[in-house]
Amino acid sequence: MTTDSVPGGSITTAALAIPGSVSGTIDTIDFYTGGVDEDWYQVSLTVGTTYQFDMTSSALDSVLAIYDSNGIKWANADNGYLVGDPESLAFSPVLSGYYYVSASSYGGYTTGSFSLSATVTSTTGSIDTVGDWYTDANVGIITVAGSVTGSLDSSYDSDWYAVQLTGGQAYLFGLSSGAPLDTALDLYGANGNWLDSSWTYAGDESLLFTAT
Repeated sequence: MTTDSVPGGSITTAALAIPGSVSGTIDTIDFYTGGVDEDWYQVSLTVGTTYQFDMTSSALDSVLAIYDSNGIKWANADNGYLVGDPESLAFSPVLSGYYYVSASSYGGYTTGSFSLSATVTSTTGSIDTVGDWYTDANVGIITVAGSVTGSLDSSYDSDWYAVQLTGGQAYLFGLSSGAPLDTALDLYGANGNWLDSSWTYAGDESLLFTAT
């Protein structure tokens, strides 16, 4: 049995240097909150800079997330119900300041040790203004019969847009790019559950979906 030495939440005093790495352990219960164990590490981030965070563990179904100083989640990485698979998260803050990188396991169902690292991948001034997960504070919005333009800021970036659909109606979603991107178009429900996908190697995407 291990002792939980890194709190979940902004009360943490643990820090992650950039570039740098830390090792930790996800326990059965977070000693500080009484809930599912999360280890939060404070980082200092600068607007216009893209950072990459990587979490590896042979024992965990790992989950990575980034929160601001108010506890609002800005980004999330969870590749599914796979124990031992690494998680990678690219993040470009819209404001400079202190943020928190959260390491945990999905639902608290797995426990064990992990390694967490941080690097700078770009300082070109690009800012990831669209959220990477449905719960992110900066998720975009697209209207039916409307369109948006965006930019993928790194090889790990994904842009999520909320859309309101009516049951029984069929909708056609399209994704195109003038850049040489191997794009993918995915549709998720309101609770983050996967619904449908379109992937064509190095081509435009088209997805026909009937809402229920």
